[in-house]
Amino acid sequence: MDYKGEPVTEKTDFSEFCKFVREDPNARKICMSSDAYGSIQAAVTKKTHIYICPCGLVEIAIPIVINGHYLGGFIGGQINCPDVPNDISIPSLKNVMKQDEKILRESSKLISKTNKISYKELISISELVSLIITQMAKNKMLKIKENKEIKENLETLKEKRKLTEIKYNLKEVQLKIIRSQLQSHFLYNCLNSISNMAIIEEAEKTNEIVVKFSEYLRLAFENKKTSIKMSEELQTVDDYLKIQKIRFGDKLDYKIILDDNLKNQKIPYYTIMPFVEDAVVYGIIPKVDKGTIEINVSGVKEDIIIVIKNNGIIISEEDKIVLNNYYKENKDYKFEIENVEKRFLEAFGKDYDIKREKGSNKETTITIKYPKTYKEEVFLNV
Repeated sequence: MDYKGEPVTEKTDFSEFCKFVREDPNARKICMSSDAYGSIQAAVTKKTHIYICPCGLVEIAIPIVINGHYLGGFIGGQINCPDVPNDISIPSLKNVMKQDEKILRESSKLISKTNKISYKELISISELVSLIITQMAKNKMLKIKENKEIKENLETLKEKRKLTEIKYNLKEVQLKIIRSQLQSHFLYNCLNSISNMAIIEEAEKTNEIVVKFSEYLRLAFENKKTSIKMSEELQTVDDYLKIQKIRFGDKLDYKIILDDNLKNQKIPYYTIMPFVEDAVVYGIIPKVDKGTIEINVSGVKEDIIIVIKNNGIIISEEDKIVLNNYYKENKDYKFEIENVEKRFLEAFGKDYDIKREKGSNKETTITIKYPKTYKEEVFLNV
């Protein structure tokens, strides 16, 4: 029972007499009121309470008190105790909550079958039951407390583990940044030395390609943003194409067209380059005659349109692998292109899917479209 006298567990081991009485709805209410009385008395006094129920049987209400806190009570008994003291020390509910005389008459034979014990035995049993119930409750509370502490300790360990992983990852990132900076400084110094050597030896083309490559690397290494200015993105492309122009001479021509009012337009970093590299390596270089690449950037309403055209050949994926082996090329342009396409699709939606078309004049056209205004955050998780 709880502190209000309401039952919180199923009733068990009822005597045949009590079962018969409680079949009557009105009698059952009186019996439940009797149970509530015993439970409340035990809750208030925090002591075992013995009393006589409305049917004349002895009941015991044992409080469950742990560390001074009342947790509930145990109601038991239904005992026929002939020598129970007939004074105010043992309250009787027979005159307060009267049961129907007819029900009592009909059940008179059953009451004789209820357990009979002496008052002294009753006290001993109640003390033993009280001890057992209190100990069981203490064990249960201790178990609950231990489980709670174990759960809290596990949560603490999980948080500490997460914090340790974050710190470890942070150190890894810091180490990678330091290595990247060291590598970039080393490369700049090496390229500067090569450039100086080319000037001394009057190797103009070598010096030009080294300078352009240095500029290309500087933009690649120093950029830490998800988006850059259109002019910066195209400068990287221009440096790359100039290097290829020096390598292949008249075999490659290119043109970059950009409106002045779009120079400061932001663009997701490394958007154009993968398509240009793919066109040069797999379209222009294997081509027998001259190849051209044209990049046109324009604004149409609320969007930016980038059109990349080239008249290079189209080769299969198998032939690309052969070319990579021939030129000792380890870069995966297909992966980079797919990465750009995925980033645009996830950030801007299906309306901004990158399109590739092959014209009747054997010219390949790549069309990249994206909104003029967008939030930088859209590229942080893609």
